[in-house]
Amino acid sequence: MSGYEKLLAPIQIGTHTWKNRIAKGPSSTLFWGPDQFCNDRVIDTFEAIAKGGAGAVILGACISDDPAMLICGL
Repeated sequence: MSGYEKLLAPIQIGTHTWKNRIAKGPSSTLFWGPDQFCNDRVIDTFEAIAKGGAGAVILGACISDDPAMLICGL
């Protein structure tokens, strides 16, 4: 692919080496459950994107289950 040699070449960013310079930017999959927590469908989607060859997959906003928040009732 003439002109894209740098795009497909590995790059060192901090302590991480990406296999190429292709990044999937943050976006919603609309696959989140009714509680807005991550589920197997979301995980499978981002796993498929990563297997597709992107050097990095950047997630958008996501909710994690923080036990401290549950104790506080927030």
